[in-house]
Amino acid sequence: MGESEFHFSPRPNRAHEIKWRGWSDEAFAEASKLDRPILLSISAVWCHWCHVMDETTYSNSGVIDLINREYVPIRVDNDVRPDINQRYNMGGWPTTAFLTSSGDILTGATYLPTRRTVRRSPTGCWKDGSAPARAWHAARGRSRTESSMRSSRR
Repeated sequence: MGESEFHFSPRPNRAHEIKWRGWSDEAFAEASKLDRPILLSISAVWCHWCHVMDETTYSNSGVIDLINREYVPIRVDNDVRPDINQRYNMGGWPTTAFLTSSGDILTGATYLPTRRTVRRSPTGCWKDGSAPARAWHAARGRSRTESSMRSSRR
């Protein structure tokens, strides 16, 4: 999907610089191939805080770089895909959910101000915005190790 297919705040912002993908099998396959978690943003054109997030968090150079480097970002309009919203909404809009490449939820929140995205996670247990990605990679490493240990026991 091109940036024109996504709705962003009508006020000045840089959210379009994030390499957003639409909700698709291709986006999940890309996350699997790149071995990255997904950052799912659920927004709505009528949502004030969605616009604020576009204008602040998603317009911050550090956040843009972090998301493009560490995640496969997917953007979903609540009104176009209410089924996605129903499954992944974190209690309001915008929703920011961190997912595995198979669609399982790692963590998430609603509006994340820039300082919270760059310095700590939505749950407060991460030290910076790349922590969900690091935790996902660590868990994947443990899964691979446990899997090889199980197969070596057979």
